[in-house]
Amino acid sequence: MTNLSSVDSATLTQWLKEARAAYHQLSIGRSVVELRHKDKTVTYRHADAERLLAYIARLEAALAGGGRPSGIGVIF
Repeated sequence: MTNLSSVDSATLTQWLKEARAAYHQLSIGRSVVELRHKDKTVTYRHADAERLLAYIARLEAALAGGGRPSGIGVIF
């Protein structure tokens, strides 16, 4: 699993665009999609759609600042 915190936002944005496009292709019936990053290729099939959505969520969280808790708590 790639540590997304060390990836620049332009690259994350491009990866997110590609991942969303791949998910769209699976959603409209394409049986297999591939995502390539440098020398690594990941293949997703319709059955892997949830895994692809999780990857999209990781990219979105990384772009939003890592998805870390904001530190705001509830005060009673």
